[in-house]
Amino acid sequence: MTTELPDAEVAGLCPKWAEQADLVYCGMQEAITAGDIPAGTYLASADLAVAYRVHPRAVAAALRGLAREGLTASIRRRTRVVGPPVQPGPDSATSERVIRVERVIRVRLANGTYAPGQLLPEKADLADEFSVPLSVIDAAMDPLFTTGYLAHSLIPIGTKVTRRVLDDPARVIAGLNTP
Repeated sequence: MTTELPDAEVAGLCPKWAEQADLVYCGMQEAITAGDIPAGTYLASADLAVAYRVHPRAVAAALRGLAREGLTASIRRRTRVVGPPVQPGPDSATSERVIRVERVIRVRLANGTYAPGQLLPEKADLADEFSVPLSVIDAAMDPLFTTGYLAHSLIPIGTKVTRRVLDDPARVIAGLNTP
């Protein structure tokens, strides 16, 4: 991973703001890759500027750098964490379990079992239901956060369905990674 913003991202900023942008970029990059800021979290530029005590243009440059790296994406003029790419691991049994859990959740989203605005069951309950560790649940849900079907909710706390998978359930089952 890059540890500082490339010149293209800070072009046109005064040296002080460029330095601030690097600070925000490095801090956010570390927090996202460590999982401290989970996929699906929306980032408010104004809040970041206040939290880091930097100029809003520095935040904008940092967010461009994070987007270039694939850690965030702009969706309807809002920046959302998409997180680092999930690697379920070389263990094929783990990969198969991740795919199986993701498939079931996608089917439940497609058939309305999990409706928009509804909270999903607790991750621990899902892990018990599927008889898998929490890491498998996290890996299975991550693509659903990335595609925008799920989001982290603070009030009430949990994982909320943001929209229904409108695809044909058979297509969802056949092509897991197609939203």
